[in-house]
Amino acid sequence: MPDTTWKGLAGMGISAGIIPCPTALVVLLAAISQEEIALGLLLIVVFSLGLAATLTSLGLGVVYAKHLADRVGSRVNFSSRIVAALPALSTVVILALGVVLTARALPDIV
Repeated sequence: MPDTTWKGLAGMGISAGIIPCPTALVVLLAAISQEEIALGLLLIVVFSLGLAATLTSLGLGVVYAKHLADRVGSRVNFSSRIVAALPALSTVVILALGVVLTARALPDIV
């Protein structure tokens, strides 16, 4: 995996920002229809800053998690069977949580 550089991170950010966000367009159109254009623009700026912070945090988290996994992996020898079973195990946990939440919600619906 190539090293992450500031130039690469900036390129990722610019390429992600080129695509217009449908939610921002909806907010702007709603603001225009309510004749609150300044508020709409302010909301879009704050929304965009929050989105940028979230994406940056996730990207940095992935980079640091890779380094942490490399360090931990070099110290601990995980069996290939355990590593191969992890995706299936996480699927079962998520499915079980979904079943429990659905079972708890059904009495309120019916």
